[in-house]
Amino acid sequence: MFAFLKSKSETDTDKEIALRGEVRKLKDEVADLKHEKKITEEDIKHMVRLREEKMTVEAERKDLERDREKESAIALVKDDYRDKLEKRLQVEVNNIKEMYGQILQRLPKITVRQMDIVNEEIGGSGES
Repeated sequence: MFAFLKSKSETDTDKEIALRGEVRKLKDEVADLKHEKKITEEDIKHMVRLREEKMTVEAERKDLERDREKESAIALVKDDYRDKLEKRLQVEVNNIKEMYGQILQRLPKITVRQMDIVNEEIGGSGES
C-alpha cells in the first residue's frame, strides 16, 4: 500500500541528487566566469594604462619636437639679426674710417721739427 510512496521518494532522491550535481556544476561555472571576468577586467585596465602611458609619451614627444622647431626658428632669427648687425657695424666702421681720413686730409701736415719750433715759441722745450 505504501509502495507507490516509496518509489516516489526514491525518484525524488535521484532527482535531488541530480539537481545538487547540476547546482554544483553551475556554481563551479559561475566561479569560473567570475574568475575569467576578473582576469579580463585586469587585462583591460592594463591595456588602458599602457594606452594612456603611450599617449603621454607621444604628447611629450610632440611637445619636445615643437620646442625644437621653435628653438630652431629662434636661432634662425637670431642668426639673421646678428648677420644684419655685423654688416651694419662694418658699414659704420668703414664710414668712421672714411670720415677720419677726410678729417686728416683737411688738417695741415705737421712734422716733428715743426712741433719743436712751436714748443720753443710757447716756452717749452721739445724734450720732456
